[in-house]
Amino acid sequence: MISYNITFYKTTVAITMIKVSSKHLQCLLFTSLLSLSLSSKSIAEELPEIVVESSIFKPLLNNQLNPALTVLNRTLIEQEMAISLGETLRNIPGVSSTHFVAGSSRPTIRGLGANRIQILDNGSDIGDVSSLSDDHAVAVDVHAAEQIEIIRGPAALRYGPSASGGVINIVSKRLAKKREPFSLKASSQYDSVNNGETLSIDTNGSYQNFTWHLDALKQDSQDTEIDGYADSHEPEHKGKINNSHSKKDIASIGLGYITDAFRIAFALTDTKHKYGLPSQHHEEEEHEEEEEHEEEEEHSGMKIDMKQQRYDLEAEFFKTNPYLASVLLRTSYKDYKHDELSDDGDVSIRFDNEEWDSRIELRSHMMKTWTYALGLQSNVRDISAVGEESLLQPVDRDQTGIFGIAQHQGENLGLELGLRADSIEYSSDQGDKSFKNYSISAGTSWSFANGIRTHALFARSERAPQELALYGYGEHHASGTFEKGNRKIDKEVSHNIEIGVRRAYKDRSWEIASFFNHIDNYIYAASEDINNDGIADRVEHDGSFDAEGELLSVRYANRDAQFYGFEAQYNQKLDVNNRYRLDMTLFADYVRAKFTESGKEDIPRITPPSIGMSLALPYDLWIAQADLRHVFKQTNNAKLETETNSYNQFDLMLKREINFEKSSVDVYFKINNLFDIKAREHASFSKDYVPLAGRSVQLGMKLFY
Repeated sequence: MISYNITFYKTTVAITMIKVSSKHLQCLLFTSLLSLSLSSKSIAEELPEIVVESSIFKPLLNNQLNPALTVLNRTLIEQEMAISLGETLRNIPGVSSTHFVAGSSRPTIRGLGANRIQILDNGSDIGDVSSLSDDHAVAVDVHAAEQIEIIRGPAALRYGPSASGGVINIVSKRLAKKREPFSLKASSQYDSVNNGETLSIDTNGSYQNFTWHLDALKQDSQDTEIDGYADSHEPEHKGKINNSHSKKDIASIGLGYITDAFRIAFALTDTKHKYGLPSQHHEEEEHEEEEEHEEEEEHSGMKIDMKQQRYDLEAEFFKTNPYLASVLLRTSYKDYKHDELSDDGDVSIRFDNEEWDSRIELRSHMMKTWTYALGLQSNVRDISAVGEESLLQPVDRDQTGIFGIAQHQGENLGLELGLRADSIEYSSDQGDKSFKNYSISAGTSWSFANGIRTHALFARSERAPQELALYGYGEHHASGTFEKGNRKIDKEVSHNIEIGVRRAYKDRSWEIASFFNHIDNYIYAASEDINNDGIADRVEHDGSFDAEGELLSVRYANRDAQFYGFEAQYNQKLDVNNRYRLDMTLFADYVRAKFTESGKEDIPRITPPSIGMSLALPYDLWIAQADLRHVFKQTNNAKLETETNSYNQFDLMLKREINFEKSSVDVYFKINNLFDIKAREHASFSKDYVPLAGRSVQLGMKLFY
């Protein structure tokens, strides 16, 4: 038995730890989480000096006016680092993951996914096809990120009309913003749950006005281990998720030239990612008894072989005249393709996306209490998905947008306004389509003397359908669907309101935000039921009806929908025996989504409510951390949707910093899913046969010079 005294705002709490079974320990931890109460004392809180790169005004984090912003610095990213972007961000309040498979997991925000969440790499679209289908991986390198910014409100209009759910910007040093002395970061990690090995290096330097950057990543993992069966129909794969392996190689080089008057930076990034796609049906496994095929059957099923090259060029001019503070010119070219491979290595379908994204932005000096920015953006892309399966014939998209953002910074009042207009034209042999999108957004925040800060946001945004929703027709074996586009669908119109309050103190802070989002003409892939038997239609490879068919027939459609919910978070610094500082974070989130016409049905794959607690205990060069998250059972399920149970996930981390004269080394040990809980991500399209990973032990080392 071990006892500790913790001082919690003028109250000393005695905690006694005793040896209990793992089941009882889960109950004890969860009960402790619910029993913690919140208290307050009015003292100002200190925030780190971080530049918000997603904002066109580049404010420091503690001076920025947009409260609808989450910033993860390098330390937080490393603590949450996972194999994909979606898995890295899934523990942030309001954020979840599609979790199709470990190698392919895209973040969702407040129940919204696909291209309603725009993902950027240093302010430019990532240029992949991950928004078209959940089985497509996100072409971004989380290991190279210096910070990750999640932004909503007027500032999001800077990046396009489709980001009605928010913008996620991965900020790295590939495009240099300033001259830096030589630095080197290298890391190595082993993960027991999939025999995963990760090696990465990141180095930067400068000479006079020249800068350079180099980073590389090599990541290799085998099938993910779990407790029990991933799919009860495949008992031969007990203890693992078959065909969930992943192999990724990324290399990037950046060069820059920086003076007091201007800077120019260029980056070249090459990405290769090959990963498996678990499936419920593997007809080829009938012959797995044959010993000569045992090795091949280890990863039976579809695989995706993805390659992308991207070129980024950025130039910025400072203090050009008495009115303009800066002019930014930026262009990027992305050449992306991935092959979906059958077991015998044949290309079932090839997705090909070639994209140019360019912009010019003008930012004014502050005029009294106002600052203004104007921008012009052009995005041109050619996309197709053809092969043995023909899903999307070549489509050209030409998008041009103009936007303006104004910011007022008063003593206590902050105000931000945004306007954007876009013209989107699609060209295809199947017919041309065009859309005119107009979006407006406003946000305000008010600071009070007692440390309270309130905010309110309103956004009306229009989003045009993607190419697949308009022109797609054919089998997509990787996702198990036969998809039918609909050139009669209308654009989405989103009306989003958010209200929040935050209070900060020297040793604690709390915040809560609620939101309501009504979407006219919500675009979704609706399961077909042509014969009206109440059962989703199955079809053969040519689209013909067959009750026992391998593919689910879906057709893109419009339907009005509503999303509402809240996020809450509480942070507290606690004194333990007057010797140690314990950092505690409590959080909770909730989202409800339903259609508002034709029966008011629930929308499928919506993240259930969750609550959690994080405890971090730094001591000298050591830090220990424990994270507990409880995900409730989703009780609002769509028709024909698989139900998922509640679960508790408990993670532990221990890290030691070793300092040398000019360098340091971090050695860490992590256990994820300590109790080896079998759980399924409700928002996942593949939740029937892809559960979350089992218990994982990670060992890693990071070198800093």
